[in-house]
Amino acid sequence: MLLVKDVMVTDVVTVGPDVNVKEAVRVMNDFEIGCLIVVEDGKPVGIVTERDVLKRVVAEGGKPEETLVRDIMSKPPIVISPETSLVGMSRAVLMGILSEMRVWLSEVEAEELYHELLAYFGLIGAAEECQALESAWKDPYNRQEIEEFIKAWLRRNRGKKEEAIAGVV
Repeated sequence: MLLVKDVMVTDVVTVGPDVNVKEAVRVMNDFEIGCLIVVEDGKPVGIVTERDVLKRVVAEGGKPEETLVRDIMSKPPIVISPETSLVGMSRAVLMGILSEMRVWLSEVEAEELYHELLAYFGLIGAAEECQALESAWKDPYNRQEIEEFIKAWLRRNRGKKEEAIAGVV
């Protein structure tokens, strides 16, 4: 079983939250990377990606030299142990998605949803399940598809619980 430490980068490039986007893009270009961890007082507070720059600055007609990283970064960052399995990392991403949607599930429900979601989107067995799920969530079309899938799953599964409870009463 692959662990996060088996695939993670150890030389992480960081930037402060008060750096402007133009400088952050220059750093990404210098290191030929697509994201930077945003650190404040020695702790990760967010992540800024190429997609954040395109979506929140370029597409909005913003000025990279006047926009601060703190204003476009994704936050809070999901932080996990290097000893976590890649599957565990994928589950952490799903929990972040559910939290953003304000959906709270039991561990059993989250596990069922995780497997059905990966199967539905054809992500099972991918070494990059986590990255694929996270990337799909960031794409507006796929995000809508994922939200609709989760809502349908909730209706279907919570309906079963209500029926089971009604049958007992």
